Amino acid sequence: MKNRYVFGLFRIRRWFWRVILKYANAHDYSHGDSDSFIFDGAPGVLKVRAHVGKPRAGPSVGHHLIAYGYIEGGITTPWDDDVVLGWEPLKYIGGRPVACTPSDAWNAEHAHNWLLNTLFPRVLSWVISQEEKEDRLNILWRLIGRKSSATRTRSLLTVKDFVVSLGSGKYSNSGLRLVDIGEAIDLVHTLQSHFSAYRTRVSIKKSLIINVLRLSSRLARQTAKLDEPYIRSRLNLGNGTIVAELDGLINTPEKIYTDPACLDMALRALTAIIRDSENLPDVELDVVAELLSPLWERYREDIICQTYT
Repeated sequence: MKNRYVFGLFRIRRWFWRVILKYANAHDYSHGDSDSFIFDGAPGVLKVRAHVGKPRAGPSVGHHLIAYGYIEGGITTPWDDDVVLGWEPLKYIGGRPVACTPSDAWNAEHAHNWLLNTLFPRVLSWVISQEEKEDRLNILWRLIGRKSSATRTRSLLTVKDFVVSLGSGKYSNSGLRLVDIGEAIDLVHTLQSHFSAYRTRVSIKKSLIINVLRLSSRLARQTAKLDEPYIRSRLNLGNGTIVAELDGLINTPEKIYTDPACLDMALRALTAIIRDSENLPDVELDVVAELLSPLWERYREDIICQTYT
C-alpha cells in the first residue's frame, strides 16, 4: 500500500485468523486484569496493548503490536482466503515513529516470536477447549482438513498445521540473538570472565553496568527463589528485598563505580539470577539480548584490540 511499509510474518489459514480475532475480543483488556487480557478488541485487526494496568511516564505508547491480515489486493476481512499476517512500524498520533523495544512497540522479529511461541499456542488451546465444551471437535477437525478421530485432536494438532512462518530463519541479522536460557547463561559467563580479568586502561561506561542491574531487577521479579546471600554479597546490597535494593542502586547512579570489579560483581549476580530462573521465554530472551548488546559490542571491541596489539 502507498506510503506504508508492511512486512509479512506468517501465512495462516483463514479460519485460524478468525479464531485469533475472536480470542482477542474475548480477552479485551477491559474484561479482566490477568496477563491474558492484553488486547484491544477491534474487528479485523489484532491489537496488543502495552502497559495494561501500569502507569507510564512520558509519551503514551498505546500498543505493542497492531497487525492486519493481508491478501494480494490489500487488507483482508476475516472471511477471505488464507491471509498473510503483516507487521508495520507503529507511530504516535501526528506521524512520529515509535521506538521499538520489548517493553513498548515491538519490532518485527519480537512480534514474530511472541505470536509463534505465545499467542498462537494459547489460541489453539483456547479454541479446542471451546469446541470440547460444545461437543464440536468434529467441526474443528474438518476445518483443518484432517481425516481422523476428533478425540485425537488435542494430542496431534499443532500450530504448524495451519501457520507458516515467512521469516527467513531462526536467527536474525540484527546482532545478538539468544534461543534458550543456556545461551543466556553462557553469554553472561563469557562477559563476566572477560571483565574479571580486565587489564586495559579504557574506562567502562556507567550505562553498561546499569543495564546489567536493570536486567537483574527485571528477572529477579519473575524468579520465585533466589540465592539471596550470594547476590547481596556480590553487590553489597542492604536488607530490603533484592528487587528493592537493585532498584535503589539503579536510581542512585552516583553509588555505582565505573570500574571492572563493579561490572564483574554485577555480572556474577546476574548469572546467579538467571540460573535460579526455571525458564526464560522468548520475550525475556529478547530483553536479555537488548540490554546486554552494548556490553557485548564492548567485549568484541576489546577482543579485536587485543588481537592487534
